[in-house]
Amino acid sequence: MTRHNLPSAPDIQAPPAAPRPIGPEARRRSWNEPSVRFWWISALGMLGIAGYLAGTQYLTWATEADLIRNGTKVQAKVTQAAGQTVVGRRVPPDSPVRLEFKLNGADYEFNGFLFGREEFIIVDDLVDIRVDPKNPRSWTYRTEPVPLLGHLLGAILVTPLSILLAVVAVIMRIIVLRRWRSGEALQAVVVDRKQTAVAPLSYAVRCNPVDRRDRRLLTVHIPRSAADPQPGDTIWLILGEAGSGRPLAAMLFSP
Repeated sequence: MTRHNLPSAPDIQAPPAAPRPIGPEARRRSWNEPSVRFWWISALGMLGIAGYLAGTQYLTWATEADLIRNGTKVQAKVTQAAGQTVVGRRVPPDSPVRLEFKLNGADYEFNGFLFGREEFIIVDDLVDIRVDPKNPRSWTYRTEPVPLLGHLLGAILVTPLSILLAVVAVIMRIIVLRRWRSGEALQAVVVDRKQTAVAPLSYAVRCNPVDRRDRRLLTVHIPRSAADPQPGDTIWLILGEAGSGRPLAAMLFSP
């Protein structure tokens, strides 16, 4: 490519004939091709989500477990259950409730659920709960911690998806390297360039083949740090079999 404001133009010469060697530069660059980068970034994103879920879910579990072991046991009155305030009204155990209780001489009233309860809830009945004396809003009806595995279910479900995305990234990289090794070399003229949200640090360069009989408009991504392509510059592209797939910029893969 003819470079403007850059001291050299190593891609003026045609790339090696196929099969081309896959050197360190090609292996490194293959990870940054948009078709590969999308998948491994997605994999890292899902792994980050799994880590966040695992951390927050473990913290929730650990907080409740500590509350069960060390919380202050108090009796609370059910003043409302499932929106009902009629004394003696029975409602299912998974219904929302409003509880009143005293702790250290102070009155408290909170809404919540009696997680772990199996029998019906009766309005105006008394139930035993465990309360954090430093933070009365933190209370639980449970008497035994639930299995940790149940709390980590969200993270467990997300983790395989991150692995699957990583596998797709590896497959796409193999495709890119095969394209570089065996693809068709084509000289093209730069029509224009622009930046895109998909690859903000690269130019999306649109090119026409030098052969005027070939009217294809091809797009290739070139890092801004590698070249400053201008309309009229020439660039060597590597196409897949039968011109399939997104072209590669030969200058980025050449040793």
